[in-house]
This record gives sequence, structure tokens and C-alpha cells, in this order.
Amino acid sequence: MEERIEASADLFRVFPIGFSLYERAWTLRGMERLMMDFHDHPDFVRELFAAIADFNITQARRAVTYDVDAVYFGDDWGQQQGLQMGPRIWQEFLRPPLERM
Repeated sequence: MEERIEASADLFRVFPIGFSLYERAWTLRGMERLMMDFHDHPDFVRELFAAIADFNITQARRAVTYDVDAVYFGDDWGQQQGLQMGPRIWQEFLRPPLERM
């Protein structure tokens, strides 16, 4: 999907990759189950996030072979008062694949 943003007379072509890590994981597992997996099956969560990150990296590499100006990853980890999973979980599980992406 290509999103076009007009900036004066030029077009800025963006390739968005939404639901890029955490949201993709909880849509596959279910929110409650993923939250439990962080504690009960941490290796599984790392493998799941690694597989999702691999998929996203493949998409981004393919996207840049076309006439696009940017690729961005979208995700949502928060709620009104802060992170849904807490900072320790975010640092341990989400930060490494996000840095790789």
C-alpha cells in the first residue's frame, strides 16, 4: 500500500508497515494470551517477535526497490497512562527486534 503526501508540487511516497510488531503478535495470539506468554513462555515470544521482524524487514527491503521515499513501521504499545506491558517487558522483548528492524 502506498500513501501519498503532497508537499508543494512534489510527491513524497511512503510505504507504511502497520501492526509491525507488538500489534501483529497480539492479533495472532490474542492480547491476554500474549501478556501471559511474556511470563510463561518468554522464549516463544522472542521467536514470535523475531519471525515478525524478519517478515517486516523483508517487506522493507522489497519496498525500497520501488520509487518510495520512506518506509515506516507503525505499532501501538500504550494506553492512556503508559505502556500496556510495562517498561521492563518492553525493554526485554520489544526493543531488540525494533532496533533490528
